[in-house]
Amino acid sequence: IKLAQRMGVPIVTAIMVRTGNRYRVILQQIENNQSEESIMEDYFSFLSNVLLEHPEIWDGWDWFSSFPLIENRENT
Repeated sequence: IKLAQRMGVPIVTAIMVRTGNRYRVILQQIENNQSEESIMEDYFSFLSNVLLEHPEIWDGWDWFSSFPLIENRENT
């Protein structure tokens, strides 16, 4: 992120998804003139949106069961 900002080049996120026998690359450019935190928020928003449409591409399904369980702590 810092290098892209210093060099003034775009930050582009990309994910390849398979639809039938074809592959499609989903791209999104992230504005590099914002804070690193905002850039990461934009990246994870992009990732979340793609995974909502294409949950099959997340390789975490293989190790999801090893995640530790946490309690809901809304009111703490």
